[in-house]
Amino acid sequence: MKRHLKCLFTRSICAGLALVLVFQYSILAQDASPEPDATYEPITVTLDNKPLFDITTDSGSFSAAERAKAIRKRLVKIAEDPEIPVESIRTEVRGGEVLIIAGDKEKQSIAFLSPKDAAAQKTQPKLLADRYVQTIRESVTDYRQSRSIQNVL
Repeated sequence: MKRHLKCLFTRSICAGLALVLVFQYSILAQDASPEPDATYEPITVTLDNKPLFDITTDSGSFSAAERAKAIRKRLVKIAEDPEIPVESIRTEVRGGEVLIIAGDKEKQSIAFLSPKDAAAQKTQPKLLADRYVQTIRESVTDYRQSRSIQNVL
């Protein structure tokens, strides 16, 4: 009988410790869970003061605003270079991410779109990039035409 009580006591203590550990673990897991992604006001990428598309998410250490600024800078550089055919602006899939690039001989990166970017726009990365490519091609064509000699004179 004494042995039975000792065994019951030991099991009760073990069960109690197990419950305490499970409770502690669930509290720690809740504390360690990542914060939901911050939502940002859309930062509009422009070319020649015309809105093209919005960037709403950070990527790595770059904020949405920094990304939009860098994309705009790259777009101006490409738009001002008549050696880069508009048709060379395209997507390149790398894993789950999609690059928008330009140039046949030397590839120039324009933008990087992740699944997070696509989720913010409620679509898939490749579909979003294809939409952006079409918009970029049209805007680069307009940019070049507005600065052509015929239009300047």
